Amino acid sequence: DYILYENTPEELRAAVEEFFMRNGRGELTPLQSEFNNKRLSQGKLLLENTLLIKAKKKDDMHNRYRLACDFVAAKGVISDEYLQKNWDKDSYQQV
Repeated sequence: DYILYENTPEELRAAVEEFFMRNGRGELTPLQSEFNNKRLSQGKLLLENTLLIKAKKKDDMHNRYRLACDFVAAKGVISDEYLQKNWDKDSYQQV
């Protein structure tokens, strides 16, 4: 149950400027690290759910492996400015 909103031009500009200010080094702010940790913990809970995928055992294992790779290998990060403005609205921080 999600509602998707397009990023505003201002949000996109802020994210790009933030990236270039860090010279693309990938250093995370404390809030970005916290968000990523919550994202991973929610992914783990999702993968532990036995009702995740109603499929044959072989297909279930394949789908869980694919999802686990997506959670662990994700390289992107949400901009710190966006998190600062929206973290209190995000359900991850309430878990």
